[in-house]
Amino acid sequence: MTKAALSTFAILMCSAPVFGFQKPMVSDANALKGVWTPVKWELAGKSPAAVPNMTLTLTEGQYELVEGPSIDSGRITIRPNLKIKEMDIVGVKGPNAGRTIPAIYRFEKDMLTICYGLDGKRPKLFESPKKTLTLLVTYSQKPMARKPQLRMKFIKP
Repeated sequence: MTKAALSTFAILMCSAPVFGFQKPMVSDANALKGVWTPVKWELAGKSPAAVPNMTLTLTEGQYELVEGPSIDSGRITIRPNLKIKEMDIVGVKGPNAGRTIPAIYRFEKDMLTICYGLDGKRPKLFESPKKTLTLLVTYSQKPMARKPQLRMKFIKP
């Protein structure tokens, strides 16, 4: 490349965000969608010997938590524009029906961490202090099942 071409390329790359040529950001609502499994779990400062075998499925404004035969489902509302992102979980069916659980959440790489205030108080930090009803869970997203691709074979006439 010539100096002029390199200079033009550098100017275009630096000005890309100004002109809208930037990687589109995925909204939190879309990033939350999917099936999540816990990889780390802490309640009142203690981690269990084994992480519970459960799945958390999040869709547009809805959640479903399945642990064995127990199913808990309801609505979620997120506030992603705050410095510490907030989530309100409203149980509709299952053990948390009629209950609102305030929470905070964050994304780190491909992990989702949710800190639940099981006592009805929204946590302020991502920690689960002793003698509290604060549940801190880190989830990993299960890969989405791929749809089989249609392969076409062209036959010459």
